Amino acid sequence: DEAARQGAKGAIVDLVRANSRLDLAMPDQTLGLLKSTRAAELRGKISSDLGVNMDFIDSATAKADGISTDAGDHCGIVRLRGDTTNIALAAAQLEQFRDENFVLELTHYSDDDCGVVQSFILKALEGKYSSVISVRRKDKTVLIRGRQDETAKVAAAIDNILDGKDITTGSLKIAVSPVAFPALIGKGGATIQKFEADYD
Repeated sequence: DEAARQGAKGAIVDLVRANSRLDLAMPDQTLGLLKSTRAAELRGKISSDLGVNMDFIDSATAKADGISTDAGDHCGIVRLRGDTTNIALAAAQLEQFRDENFVLELTHYSDDDCGVVQSFILKALEGKYSSVISVRRKDKTVLIRGRQDETAKVAAAIDNILDGKDITTGSLKIAVSPVAFPALIGKGGATIQKFEADYD
């Protein structure tokens, strides 16, 4: 009868809703952060509070399994399973995390530039931006993590300082012969320290 049909239809709709799936595109670096202790609280909220299960699939695995993300070569997915409404809530939280933890990799620097970023620029930009700047010297990479729009500003600020265009930091890039390095540095760094004290 009609009541039975409607009841069966409702039960099927509820079953489908409770067992929905969503694949959310996510950069590999953000996937790594999501699996780290940094995102432990977020993972707990999604799994415990919302009852949504998450699987992290990096770009290499997704490609090998024939899963297309349509979001670039280094983009995997977070596969969400659970209730439709809760999946939408979980996806919103994950997208916010992604947006706030965008990682920009700058690989066009020399080893010397990376040294300047590490020893001087990190201090010069400290407090000006909420992004986190780190240097990976082994492959001459500067990493900037934060909101995507801000990471671009930080990258521009770093380039301006390295090019001697940022007068607010008082930086100036001068080509010096390696022969002059010992005299510029001084015994135990004495000359450099004197420059810093006299012209801070």
